[in-house]
Amino acid sequence: MWLATRSRHTVFAAIAGTQFTMTVGDKWRAAIPRNLWPDALVEEMQQDVLKAKVDPTGHYTWDSEYGDRRSEIVCIGKEVDKEAAMAQLEACLLTPEEMATSKASWLDLPDPFAKMLKAQESHEHSHGSDHAGQHEHDHDDDERLERLAYDLMSGSAEANVRATMALTKEHGVHPDDRISIAMEAFDERIVVQIQECAPALHSIFDTFFVDKLRTQSAILKGVSHLVTGRKHGEALLNQTPDILKALYDTDLVSKDALLFWHDTDDDDDSADDRKVAPEREAAARAAATPFIKWLQGAEEQSLPAESSRGVVHAS
Repeated sequence: MWLATRSRHTVFAAIAGTQFTMTVGDKWRAAIPRNLWPDALVEEMQQDVLKAKVDPTGHYTWDSEYGDRRSEIVCIGKEVDKEAAMAQLEACLLTPEEMATSKASWLDLPDPFAKMLKAQESHEHSHGSDHAGQHEHDHDDDERLERLAYDLMSGSAEANVRATMALTKEHGVHPDDRISIAMEAFDERIVVQIQECAPALHSIFDTFFVDKLRTQSAILKGVSHLVTGRKHGEALLNQTPDILKALYDTDLVSKDALLFWHDTDDDDDSADDRKVAPEREAAARAAATPFIKWLQGAEEQSLPAESSRGVVHAS
């Protein structure tokens, strides 16, 4: 089941006679940064989105707004008043007015199951510990993550980056890779998005390393992943010079970091399996060449017009 007050986890409900239990299940895929999904799942999701465009009335595993969040209930019994049961179940759903509000506001709705589920989670997390302060910290952190999880589907570019950074930390992703994954939270409006949320990006990224070159290297790794990924085809690869210029103009990456990235075929020492394939790295560097040539020349010169064909202006 999907409880609107719980954005990250599935919930299992079971009724047998007079016995009623609810248990917390696995995370919704929509609450996990997409870059951590297996490739097969990404393809399945993309197929569902395409099918929904052709037939919006169909039932699919993935919804473009809510992800895989949904409720599935099986009722078995004798002499069940189906219409009455359906009416009671539908009364549990959010009203159209509630659905029209922000997803974050759903977390503040009354939750009759909160005490039961929190008691279960506290028992699982405590492992017999009596550190009340730590429990309070965990509770506050959980509430923050619940709010961030909804941002992965519908938040602004800045909200997506913050959500991705926090949720990848929850999954134990190395800081270098969390930064590169966060860069992939952008879409085809990335140039405008970088310009709009540059101050926030500085505050997010600058907290990770004193070694700024390392942070900038992780940002450029994320750019390589993003512009060469299958999701956007050639659309973002063509924008590579403009993306790098936006990062440079907003002081998110320096000239030295850009030149080092472009000219050095260094080994990728990722902490997980997110190593950029050599051919993808080569494609990103090749696409960046017009900007790199401009950077190596005179910074006061204009970027060649042909390199700006990918910029999408804010409407």
